Amino acid sequence: GEGEGEAGGDEEEGEEGSRLWALRLLSMRLAPLMRKPGEVRGSAAARWYGALASELSQPQLDALLPVIVPPVARAADDASGHVHAAVKARAAEVLALLQRAASPPAFVAVYQRVQDATRDARRERKRKAALAAVADPEATARLRIAKNLSKKRQKARKLSTMKRQRDGGGSLGLGTGKKRRQTEARR
Repeated sequence: GEGEGEAGGDEEEGEEGSRLWALRLLSMRLAPLMRKPGEVRGSAAARWYGALASELSQPQLDALLPVIVPPVARAADDASGHVHAAVKARAAEVLALLQRAASPPAFVAVYQRVQDATRDARRERKRKAALAAVADPEATARLRIAKNLSKKRQKARKLSTMKRQRDGGGSLGLGTGKKRRQTEARR
């Protein structure tokens, strides 16, 4: 009698746990896609997270928040330019959806941990850079010169690309025909 009812409840909880485990695993595997260049993969990951937020119950979603919120928050708050603009916008939408769907204390706690981790990582990078500058000023100077050279090369590549686009492929005969029209108009 009673033992069978309890065993059935445990079996349902076990099935629920394995389902959440699978969702957690898939969500963890999709997290790096949010920061990849390009729109398609990051958008697919964001849509997955949005679907989880809209389909799961609040307790289930609260259990998955530590896996879902960090990649979404990092993509939404990205200032480095590594995240595609469309992915960033979609991540902001998903973050708002998560905030509405999850219980407020759970969401705030997880979001605050993400913000703290980001702040701590930035602080640690700055500390290491300052320590390296004091420990080996020559290496720091070489790195700074290399960085400036790469910026200079990048600017030259950009200008070259813009120049080629402006010329419109005239050397290949694939241009807009502007010169041909001008010479025909003069005849």
